[in-house]
Amino acid sequence: MHWRAPTSDGTVYGRATGTFDFQNVGRVSELRAILLAGSWNPPAAAGDGWQVEAASIDDATALENRFRYERVESLSGTMQVTPEGVIEDLEVVVDAVEDGQQFEVAFDHRVLSVDTATAPEPSWYGTAVEQAPAVTVSATEDAQYVVLEHAGGSDLAAEDTLHLHPTDGDGVAAHGQPNDRFASGETLYAWVPEGTSDISFSAGSRPSNANPRTLSSRYRVFVDHEGLEYFGTARVQP
Repeated sequence: MHWRAPTSDGTVYGRATGTFDFQNVGRVSELRAILLAGSWNPPAAAGDGWQVEAASIDDATALENRFRYERVESLSGTMQVTPEGVIEDLEVVVDAVEDGQQFEVAFDHRVLSVDTATAPEPSWYGTAVEQAPAVTVSATEDAQYVVLEHAGGSDLAAEDTLHLHPTDGDGVAAHGQPNDRFASGETLYAWVPEGTSDISFSAGSRPSNANPRTLSSRYRVFVDHEGLEYFGTARVQP
């Protein structure tokens, strides 16, 4: 499954294989944050159901935490609710600030069917296929570093999470977030310092002053953006 997502630095794309598929959990978390943030008016009858509108903020704490915004400046939106209470259409526009920059984000949620549905291919899907990051993952010969080489496609957004999950042996699961975007043509070295389960990073070359833990197991390696993998899941055998 190919996907796209807006960030404060532009749109990113990826290809999720479903091995680490928290999309549904992520969507529920996103919807909860949006609903909590809006000051929603009482429902008004519309067709067979109701229409509910918001033109201001109630409590934006969950929304700011969910998307790492410094603050939310404004929120407006409309939802359509079925007689059974299902939110079948939700359109929300948020003005937010991140890294000192103000920007606008539009959220669009639709339910085509409560049971089984076939959704039309979105207009951006071809771009998502072309821009899915081509990232190769390997381990160094001394089994101390995981090397990610970005050969083309979309950047990986800064502060998205790299995961190392052991699939056998006594390996330690570890996670970490690079501070910078990971772009085509770049190489990223990742390691787990001794005594921790936090991943450290070095762009371009392996560091000279690190104290890496030796990778003693086979690992699943992936980077996720809000629960969706960028390049599927790679397997590394030190």
